[in-house]
Amino acid sequence: MPGTEPGRPMGDPDEDLVWVAVPRRVLAGSGVARAADAVSDSQTSLPTGRLGGYHGDHSRIELRVDQAAISGDIFLRVNAEEIWVTSFRSAPGVTPAAGQDIAVTAQDRLRAIATARLLLEPDGAEYVLTLSLDGKLDGLPVLTPIRALMRHLGTAPRCLDLEVLCESSVPALPVLDRDGRELGLIEALGDAAFEVMSLEGRVDLPEAPQDGWSEKQLHTLMNDFARSDLARPGFAIRLLWLSRSNRANLQGVMFDTGDDLPRQGAAVFASAITDATAPALADRKLLQTAIHEIGHVLNLTHRFDRQVGRADSLSFMNYDWQYSGGSSAFWRKFGYCFDDDELSFLHHGHYHSLVPGGDVFGSANYWSGLATGYSPVLPEMRLPGWRLELLAPVNGPIFQLGQPVLLGLRLTNETGAESLLPQDVLDPKAGPLEIWISRESGGRGDPAEVFRPVTHRCAHQGAGEPLKLAHGATLEDNLNLTYGLSGFPFSEPGTYRITAYLHLGTEHAGSIARSETLRIRVMSPENKLEDRAALTLFEPRAGACIALGGSAAYENVVSDLMETAARLTGRKKTPHPVSVGIWRALGFHFDRQYLRFDGERFYKSARHAHEAAICRRHLNDRALDCLDPITKQATLRWAAEERQASDKQG
Repeated sequence: MPGTEPGRPMGDPDEDLVWVAVPRRVLAGSGVARAADAVSDSQTSLPTGRLGGYHGDHSRIELRVDQAAISGDIFLRVNAEEIWVTSFRSAPGVTPAAGQDIAVTAQDRLRAIATARLLLEPDGAEYVLTLSLDGKLDGLPVLTPIRALMRHLGTAPRCLDLEVLCESSVPALPVLDRDGRELGLIEALGDAAFEVMSLEGRVDLPEAPQDGWSEKQLHTLMNDFARSDLARPGFAIRLLWLSRSNRANLQGVMFDTGDDLPRQGAAVFASAITDATAPALADRKLLQTAIHEIGHVLNLTHRFDRQVGRADSLSFMNYDWQYSGGSSAFWRKFGYCFDDDELSFLHHGHYHSLVPGGDVFGSANYWSGLATGYSPVLPEMRLPGWRLELLAPVNGPIFQLGQPVLLGLRLTNETGAESLLPQDVLDPKAGPLEIWISRESGGRGDPAEVFRPVTHRCAHQGAGEPLKLAHGATLEDNLNLTYGLSGFPFSEPGTYRITAYLHLGTEHAGSIARSETLRIRVMSPENKLEDRAALTLFEPRAGACIALGGSAAYENVVSDLMETAARLTGRKKTPHPVSVGIWRALGFHFDRQYLRFDGERFYKSARHAHEAAICRRHLNDRALDCLDPITKQATLRWAAEERQASDKQG
C-alpha cells in the first residue's frame, strides 16, 4: 500500500515529480471560466483527445489534451525498438491552446526532472509542435527545440489493447442498459480514458479444478496464453474471466511479480461474485469488479485504503461494502466512473507510473497533489483492546543471507467482548495489513518502506461468515517477506526493523492496531559457498518462485534452487536454514498439479512425487527451528499429511 508509515512524516516532496489531480468538472470542461491568461484572438483551442507525430525518424511524440491540462510522452527508436524516455505535463489551471507558450515539467525514466516550454501552432488540420527543454533528460537535446508535425488521432486520451481469456463454462462479460445506452467493458473504459484498440475474440480456457483456481495456476495460465508481449511495458492488459478461486470470498486478483508479469494482468472470479450478490445486482457487480481489477493493473489503489481514506467514494475502486454510507447506498448512487484524481492520473499520469509493466503497484500517490485540497475522510487512531505481534524464528531473530524471511503473526482480542473480523484480516495481499521495513544504518537508519506482496487480492467481506473472535482468543497466520514488488527487502547483511499495522476499517472508526517493532539480523556469508548461493537466490525469478510457493512458469529456476539447497546442506545432520526455506517452498510446488497448454490441447501436469518427498524429508522438527512457531507447526502438519497420503497411494 502506498503512503507513509503511520506516525512518520512525509518524505521530501521534491523526491519525485507529483502529477496533481484536477476536478472532474474541469476535465469535462463544463462551466469553466477562462484562466487569467485567456486564449487571445491569435490563439485557438486545441482538439481534445490524443495527438501524435514524429521528430525525424528516431523519435515519436504523443500528446493528450483536455481543458484542464496538456501532457505527453516521448519515445525513442533504438535498434528497431521503441523505448519510452520522458513524460511531461502542464501546470494545472492553464487552458491549453494553439499558439500559446505553455510551461511544462518533464521527468524521464531515470526520474530526472526538467522544465520546458511547449508551443503548438496550427498548420491546416495539423499542428507544429515545438518543445524546448531547459535541463538534461535521458537521450534528449537541451535548449535545442524538438519539433514534430502532430495529427489528431482520436478523442480518447490513450489507447489500450485488451485480451480476455474466459473459462469455458463462464458466461461472457455483461453489457448493461444504462438509460438506453449499452455499457460494457469497452464503453466503461472509453468513458474513463481509453480507446480499446484490440479486444481479441473469446479464448476458452478449461473448467476450473474441483477446488477452484489457485494463484499459482493463474500465474502459469497467464504465461501460457498471453498473446501480447509480456517482456516489456505497454498499454496491453490480460484479463482472466474465471469461475472461482480456491480461496473463500476471493473475487479478483491483480498480478505483479516484478519480473515477467509486472502489473500486466488480472483475474476476476465471476461465479464467486454472482454467488455472493443479489441477482438484481449481479451484472452491475461483475462489470464493476472487472473495471476495478483493470484499475489495479493501471496502478489505481483502493479508495478506502488507509492513506487514501476515501470510504465515501463512489469510484470503481471502492468496495460497495466499504462505502461509508453502506452497500445499498453505494449501488443507488454508483455512476460507473472514477474519481477526479483517478481520471487526472489516467489522462495525464507519468507514463511509467501508469503503464502496465511499469512501476510497481501502489507507487503513484496520485491522490495527494496539493491542488486537490485532500484530507482523509477516515480518522486514524491507535486501537485499544487489540494486541498485534510479530513472531521471530524459534532459534532467534537471526537469518542467513538469502534465507527466505518468514515471520509469524498473531492478533489477540483484549477488548472484553466478541468481535467480528473479515476473513482476510491478517492477509497483506488483501489490504488491511501493512508491513513496514527499515534497515538500521549508523545513528538514524534508512527510511521505512512498506512491503508490497507480488499479488493483490480483492475479497468480499460481506460474503460468507465473518470471523468471530472471542475476548482472549487469538488469530494466527504467517508472513512471507522474502520478495515483493520492490524486490528483496533483506538483500544486504545488517539489522532490520519490522513493524506491522492493521487497519480494521470503518467498523472500528478507521483505527489501527500496531505491533511492537521486531528487530532481525541478516548475517554476512561465512564462506564462498554461501556467497555463490546468494547470487542464485537474489535473482528476481528465484525470489518470485519462493514468494509464490513455486510456479510451473519457473521450471528452470526450480532446478537451480534445488541444486543450491543440496550444496548448502551437503552431509550436515541439520539442514542449512537457506536450504530449509527452499525445500519448504518447492515442496508445495512439487505437490501441486498445474494446468498447461502445449499449443494444441490442455493437460494437467503430474505431481512430482519423488521430488516432493525429497523436500519433505529434510523438514523435520529440529530443522524447522529456523522458522517462527506458527510457520513451523503449519509446515509440520502439511508434511505429515502429504507423507500419509503418499503412503496410502504407495
